Amino acid sequence: SSSSSSSSSSSPSSSCPRAWITCANTLEKAGLAFISTCVTVSTSGSKKYTQRTLPPAPVDTWVVASAPARVDFAGGWSDTPPISYEYGGTVTGLAVKVDGKNPLSARCRQVSGSNKGIVLRTEGRDLDDNLLSHTEVTLHTLGDLSDFQNPLATCALLKCALVFFELVPMDTILLQDKHNIDLQPYINSFCGSQDEDVGLEIVCTSRLPRGSGMGTSSILGGCILASIGRCIGVFDAEKADDSYLTEAVLTLEQLLSTGGGWQDQVMGLIEGLKTGTSDAHVIPLQTGVHRIPLQDSVRKELDKRLILAYTGQTRLAKDILQNVLRRWARRSPDIVSTVQNLANGATHAAQAVTDGDLNQLGACVNNYWTYKKIMAGGE
Repeated sequence: SSSSSSSSSSSPSSSCPRAWITCANTLEKAGLAFISTCVTVSTSGSKKYTQRTLPPAPVDTWVVASAPARVDFAGGWSDTPPISYEYGGTVTGLAVKVDGKNPLSARCRQVSGSNKGIVLRTEGRDLDDNLLSHTEVTLHTLGDLSDFQNPLATCALLKCALVFFELVPMDTILLQDKHNIDLQPYINSFCGSQDEDVGLEIVCTSRLPRGSGMGTSSILGGCILASIGRCIGVFDAEKADDSYLTEAVLTLEQLLSTGGGWQDQVMGLIEGLKTGTSDAHVIPLQTGVHRIPLQDSVRKELDKRLILAYTGQTRLAKDILQNVLRRWARRSPDIVSTVQNLANGATHAAQAVTDGDLNQLGACVNNYWTYKKIMAGGE
């Protein structure tokens, strides 16, 4: 009895740290899975994103979608689940062209002839359209699609878009022995081709530096969904309401496992100045957009004052997001008050622009920078 007691009392002291870490990691993964459900239940499996309602685009014809980038004046991080549905989110920002051009785009086409399979390509270009870098992969089997949830995999965002549109049912993707399953029958069905084999080609292009902090990945996701959706006849983004595409991007990013909030796509895919919102205690997460008229004189003054300076410091948003969500989970008074300040700051920034008071807007942006550093654990 005493020997047993001695053994049980010494064991926890040696194994406890590792056990606690394992337990914490498991609980964190469970929490992220719950967040994903709260975000995606409105769109996951919904026929409005997978049911063909239009004729597909003609074969060998590109469908192109382009978009501006975004700058956020105040409120970022309050848009991030679960903050956005536990506390509520408010962000004010602006869709911006860079040197007068939409810097983000995607194009999709069905391909005839001998080019079968799915060709995915990501491009980095400068604003003069010179090719700086690219990655490319061709999908022939189900196994070629299996790493879609790894954000570092080649063309991962494009792969996630195909999964989003249910190129292949999720239960089929999760099969253990899938590497030799031919994708061609799924491609033909996806493209609505009954008489002959067709291929698919999807290209996404960014004319911004990697990690620019201007919402590149989320806005590109919207461009990709818009181009594929119209190419296969599922939806026309130009005729859809504001929330249709922005909420679809939320689901896309959950598939990619990067998480993230709604501000990037709301600010970039919807033109002009606006305040985006999400209500507390509403599940599934729903976004709203209030468009703010921008006076010509204010627009011209903003054009004079807004300058982009690239630091060259890149980061994976997923890593920063993880740190912020851990701090929010603790609900420390400083974090809760900072989220409140972020949301209130978005309202103040919108009022400043409406009043044409860009000095006050500058003060809001300065406060915003301070609050964001607190959220991320910086000084």
